[in-house]
Amino acid sequence: MPKTKELNFEQRIAVRYLRESGLSYREIGKQVGCHHSTAVKIYKKFATTGSVENKERPGRPNKFNERGERVICRAARRLKFSTLKNIVSDIKISQSYQNANTSLVRKILHKYRLYSFQRKRKPYISLKNRAYRRQWAKVLSEILIPQMVIPQNTNNTTITRSVTIN
Repeated sequence: MPKTKELNFEQRIAVRYLRESGLSYREIGKQVGCHHSTAVKIYKKFATTGSVENKERPGRPNKFNERGERVICRAARRLKFSTLKNIVSDIKISQSYQNANTSLVRKILHKYRLYSFQRKRKPYISLKNRAYRRQWAKVLSEILIPQMVIPQNTNNTTITRSVTIN
């Protein structure tokens, strides 16, 4: 791990042009704001490669390409209220992505701003409260719905009808 941040591209180009103009590495370091050995390394890199840009760094390739990430997002949207393990097993079975695991799928879903959903739990209503609710609904229906007024378009007459609820 480096102790300091890398020099930006403009500073690297400045090191190159200042060296070609004849300045010493110590003077370049003072002007650019870096150590003289850094200026030496940057100019040596330019002398060997012809560029002051950083090389591409090595690293493990991604397990999923863009298509695989779209498959994961589609499965998560389809199985909206399912657990992450169920989504991963569905991906493994249906799409034959055997290298899918929960942490990788979670990272991909978070990358596309897809987070977990939790179903709202229905409140438990005991048998006693169900009976009270049913009784309350009957009383309410006797008060509000004994006579319903249904307007008719013909001759501007109204028909009243009594409704009984069991």
